[in-house]
Amino acid sequence: MKYVAFILIFVSIFFTKKATISWLSPALFFSLFWLIFLIVPLIFAPEYHVTDYSIWFVATLITSCCSGSILATKVKILNNPIFFTRNQKIDLAKLAKPLLFFIFISVVGIIALIRFTLNLYISYENLSYLLLPNLISIDRYNEIIYYPPFVNYSLYFIYPACILGGAIFSFRLEKQYIKIISIVPIALSIAIGFIEGTRYGILLAFTLFFSTYVASIALQNNEEKKFTLIKSFIYSIITLGVFVFLFVLIQWLRQGLDPIIIDLLILKIKSYFFGYLSAFSNWLENINSIFFINGEFSTFAGPMNLFGLIERRLGFYDPIEINYYTSTNIFTAFRGLISDFSISGAIIFIFILGFIFQFYFQKNKKNELDGILPISIFYSFIIYSPLISIFHYNSIVFSWFLIYLIFKKNSLNENLANYS
Repeated sequence: MKYVAFILIFVSIFFTKKATISWLSPALFFSLFWLIFLIVPLIFAPEYHVTDYSIWFVATLITSCCSGSILATKVKILNNPIFFTRNQKIDLAKLAKPLLFFIFISVVGIIALIRFTLNLYISYENLSYLLLPNLISIDRYNEIIYYPPFVNYSLYFIYPACILGGAIFSFRLEKQYIKIISIVPIALSIAIGFIEGTRYGILLAFTLFFSTYVASIALQNNEEKKFTLIKSFIYSIITLGVFVFLFVLIQWLRQGLDPIIIDLLILKIKSYFFGYLSAFSNWLENINSIFFINGEFSTFAGPMNLFGLIERRLGFYDPIEINYYTSTNIFTAFRGLISDFSISGAIIFIFILGFIFQFYFQKNKKNELDGILPISIFYSFIIYSPLISIFHYNSIVFSWFLIYLIFKKNSLNENLANYS
């Protein structure tokens, strides 16, 4: 039965490509991304239990998103010029100043983080700096370490820096050093990952950078920027190789340089990279109704926590076994969608997203860079969806709001210059 679900996905992709034209349209991005993330676990981790029901659910979400996207291209009133605002260009070279400002604050935050952790563990005799990630990760998961507000908030600025960096990196600039500066936030996120022994910050940084990079390319409509299949494959292999290396190294540091962990790394890597579909499948198997809602508010857990509606704990979900030897607490963002809206509601929700963001995509293809942020938010949600909803993090929502203000100010300045 799962093969029929894959046929449905390919049919949806075919008709959506005909309707939307661009491979980077929101629905096609979602479809191709999750087609890969359905196939990969089935090939490389066949021992993990995955039901046909879960495959069909993802296929239905893809079809629903594609249907909403196709509908947006067919509704003539939405393609009327009245719906397209005046052209608002963004001078990305001018974005280098706020980027440098965010990088400066982030560097200061990293220095403050190092000083804080050294002072915290200074009582340990003959403490090796390489053991700090192990101590920090233990205390963080036991919730007995709390960073000073200055450290916390200054490190948040790495994420808006990644968004700006992705936008700047997508353009040809006369000053090449600006492009080099644009990838500095990624390097800073990796540095924090090594200090704290965490991977999620690196993943978030890569997600924000890449999603903004792809969104700006999509809206440039620049033929020279189109990726070939071979280039895309090469870039993907390089990125995956780098992340696997970082994963292994950080995991080793988290375990206190214990050589025994080498024997467990393969299991850890497999569960981290391929366990999400099995975890979601096992959870979905226990839902008895397509109208089931448990009110976890996990899709927008960050804002909900900010407003005091839920208590967002570290490790949002409890682990679940995916085979006799392995467990994981990574359930994909789809668990949150079902918990918040039900199975039927999640399908409708994705249909609406496909419709809305295709409209934004069409609108902003005619307005150059007026809509980098909305499209990049959609891409970010999809890229991070194998783990959890990216709206789980208040720091990311804060970053999008901050970048919106910067983009808006830049656009207004360009308009005033055009009128003067």
